[in-house]
Amino acid sequence: DPSPVAINVLGKNPDEVAAEIIEKLGDAPSKGCVMTLEGLSGTGKGTTVAKLQEKLPKSTTWSNGDIFRSITLLATKFAEEKKVGLDEALKPENLADFMKMLKFDKYGEGDDGAFDVEIDGLGVKERVSKVNKTLLKSKEVATNIPKVAAVTQGEVIMFVKDALSKMVEAGLTVLVEGRAATLKYIDTPHRFELIMSDENIIGARRAAQRIGATAAASAEDMKEGKTWEILEKVCKSMLPKEETPEVKAEAAKEEKGEEKEGAEGGNEEAKKEQEGSAEEAKKEEGEEAKKEEGEEAKKEEGKEEEKKEEAKA
Repeated sequence: DPSPVAINVLGKNPDEVAAEIIEKLGDAPSKGCVMTLEGLSGTGKGTTVAKLQEKLPKSTTWSNGDIFRSITLLATKFAEEKKVGLDEALKPENLADFMKMLKFDKYGEGDDGAFDVEIDGLGVKERVSKVNKTLLKSKEVATNIPKVAAVTQGEVIMFVKDALSKMVEAGLTVLVEGRAATLKYIDTPHRFELIMSDENIIGARRAAQRIGATAAASAEDMKEGKTWEILEKVCKSMLPKEETPEVKAEAAKEEKGEEKEGAEGGNEEAKKEQEGSAEEAKKEEGEEAKKEEGEEAKKEEGKEEEKKEEAKA
């Protein structure tokens, strides 16, 4: 298969990008064809596909992810029903049975008919278009899809090849958007890649998308006329906390407590000083008494010595 044609989206709006791709497709859409679109996250693949579908009268989109999710759903149902692990459910013979439970065809009559994948097995009978945003996005499927996808690439490629062939034969232009690693298995000469000559813009665009997603969380409130309430809440959250009467009273209470502690501390200190002074005075009195007793004893000894001297004489 040929390398994808690079479409530089820098400075172009979605209409201009779509028009450039349609021009390069030539008359292929009038006969039915498959077109792949790849590119880095942030280059606008999803927006471009939506615009192409709007401009091309007989066009439809395709998602390989829906097939991986359908197989994952069946594998988890099998594991639950048989009370076995997912590894057991993903054995080749079981995978073969799961693929037989998926059928791609046109459902409905005439212009009301549409191509779809039907899941029929293990207690499930649903059209993918009806459950791709509910049942196929369940936590159980989301948790196990990486493990399932790792061992079902071959089965999915064969299923997708058959489905795309049926749609092209019906004269449809099939738009497939995704990553290069998954698109390389699709057999088509119509390949495009969205690029941005200044990749710094991609980061800025992604940042803007994240900001927009955050703002969207309050969109419903804005619709209901609560715009001012939201802005007021945001502004107040940026201001210092207001000192309510309760807060002031608590602060005054704490201040009084500190003053009391200071006063009690001062009284305690004074008491200790008084006790220390009394102890010191007591000590000095004791030392003075001892000194006097010593001097008195010395006097007595002197008198005794004098008496002895007189007796000798």
